[in-house]
Amino acid sequence: MKDMLNLVTFNALIDVCGKGGANFKRASIIFDEMLSNGVQPDRITYNSLLAVCSGAGPWETARSLFSEMVYRGIDQDIYTYNAVLDAACNGGHIDVAFEIMSEMHYSTIIRGCANAGRLDSLGRCEEALNIGKEMESMGIKKDIVTYNALLDGFMRYIHNKGFVPRIVPRFVEQNLSHAKLH
Repeated sequence: MKDMLNLVTFNALIDVCGKGGANFKRASIIFDEMLSNGVQPDRITYNSLLAVCSGAGPWETARSLFSEMVYRGIDQDIYTYNAVLDAACNGGHIDVAFEIMSEMHYSTIIRGCANAGRLDSLGRCEEALNIGKEMESMGIKKDIVTYNALLDGFMRYIHNKGFVPRIVPRFVEQNLSHAKLH
């Protein structure tokens, strides 16, 4: 039986707890069994655990899981932040939710939108550029991840809509043409 228990199996079981309305205790038991079997959690594991927390409202548990995720060096994505924000709000910690939002990496938001195809619809390219302007106004410097996320979204848009004549001047305006991309 232990041979059949792998990361995918444990992730599916934890995910079912969230979707099936099980309490966090059941998901936690599965997570502990996963660790005792030597299976290391990944982003999907933590996102599923956080989703259970967001529905059940144990904010301190969600905060602890998020901290553990960061400590283990597991990247967060838009789903991670959404679940943490849900858990904070459902637990009545609105001020904490605003703190989390202020700490979110804009590149996570932009990458999430690009991956979901949200930059492909009309107006989304402008929104992404406005997020870039907002970052600058708040003193947040764009990093390589942010530039890559913007470029990925824009290239999808260009590919799907043939938007090259309008987008190139916007790249120049946003100083994206000077980014050191690798």
